[in-house]
Amino acid sequence: MSSPGKSFGTVVDLSHICFEAVPKSIVRRRAHLHRAWSCRPERDDDRLVPDGFVAWVLRECGMCDLSAYRAGALQRRVPACLRALRVSSIREARQLLGQHPHLLQAALNALLIGVTGFFRDRIVFETLRRDVIPVVARRSGGVRVLAAGCSGGQELYSLAMLVAEQGALDRSFFLGLDCRADAIAEAAAGVFKPDALEGVDPALRDQYFVADGTSRRAIPALRSRMQWRKADLLYDRPRGTWDVVLFRNVAIYMLPRAVHQLWAGIVDSLSVGGFLVTGKSERPAAHLPLVRLANCIYQKRQDF
Repeated sequence: MSSPGKSFGTVVDLSHICFEAVPKSIVRRRAHLHRAWSCRPERDDDRLVPDGFVAWVLRECGMCDLSAYRAGALQRRVPACLRALRVSSIREARQLLGQHPHLLQAALNALLIGVTGFFRDRIVFETLRRDVIPVVARRSGGVRVLAAGCSGGQELYSLAMLVAEQGALDRSFFLGLDCRADAIAEAAAGVFKPDALEGVDPALRDQYFVADGTSRRAIPALRSRMQWRKADLLYDRPRGTWDVVLFRNVAIYMLPRAVHQLWAGIVDSLSVGGFLVTGKSERPAAHLPLVRLANCIYQKRQDF
C-alpha cells in the first residue's frame, strides 16, 4: 500500500479572469475544467468518511477504520477503478465484484495506488548505501528493517542488497507489511520481470537475481531473511524495534488524525539512532524526536 505529514499544494482556478477576447473553443475547455475541478472534494470534504462504493470495497478488503481515509482522494480514484475492472459504472462494478470476489484486490489496488520500484529515488538510496547501511550493519545484533506499506517489495529487496554488500545479510531481518494481499504475494514470490529490474545495477542484479523463465527470481539468501505480512497499519503494528523503517507514500489517502497516529507509532518502534525513510514530499511532525539527515532520511535522536 506508501506517508504522514504530507503537505499538499493548493490549486487556484483563475480561469474566470480574462483581459482579452478568448476563442470559444478555449472558453468551452475552461468551462469543462471548471466543472471537473468543482466536482473534486475540497480539503473539508476529505474529512468525510468514505461511503458508497469506495467504503464497500474497503470493508470487503478488511480495512477496519474507514474514518482514517480521505474520502475525496479515494473518490477521485473511482474512474481508474472502473477502468481496471473494465466496467462503465459503479453498478456494473458492484455486480462484477459480487460475482467474482477475487477481483476485489484489483479494485483496491486501483483505489490505493501502490507505486514502487527498485532503488526508487536514486539519490535517497545512494545516501542509504553511503551513510546509513554501513552504520547499522556494524551493530552486533544485525540489521532489522521494516517496510510499512511495502507494495511489491522492490524497495525492501533493494535495502537487503545494500545490507548484503556490507556482509551483514545473514544476521539481519526484513519485514514487509501491506494491506493488499496480492502485493504481499508478489513480494514473497520475489519474481520480477526484466523491466522491473532495469533500475538495478547489472552487477547487483546478476548476483542477487537468477533467471526464472523470462523473469528473474531473488536468490534464496535474500528471500530467507524476509517475511511478508498482510496488515492494516492502523491496527496491526509489528512488535520490537527497528534499525531502518521505510514508510513512503502510505498516508496520502489518510486524514491528519490517522497520519499523526502512524507517525508516532513508527517513530516509537525505531531504535535509538535508527533511521526513517519517507517519500519526497512527506514531513514527519516537528515534535517527534527526529533529526533530518538528508532528503527523505531522518534519524531518531540519540538523547531520546
